[in-house]
Amino acid sequence: MAITSKNIEVNGRTLIKHESDCGKIICQVETGREYSSAVDVIPCKYTYEETDKDVPKYPERGEGYNGQ
Repeated sequence: MAITSKNIEVNGRTLIKHESDCGKIICQVETGREYSSAVDVIPCKYTYEETDKDVPKYPERGEGYNGQ
């Protein structure tokens, strides 16, 4: 299990995207916030670690769910 990071371009800006290579939630070490993937500006001031939680495969039905 590892976190992968790759540069992506959005609206002409190069950003860095972090995600688990095996479908796990990642946790931002400095804040404790959890994400399925995270996108940061470069240079990135955050670090991430994998959790043991799986990324949900489908959106949960709840408030705001539109069935798509």
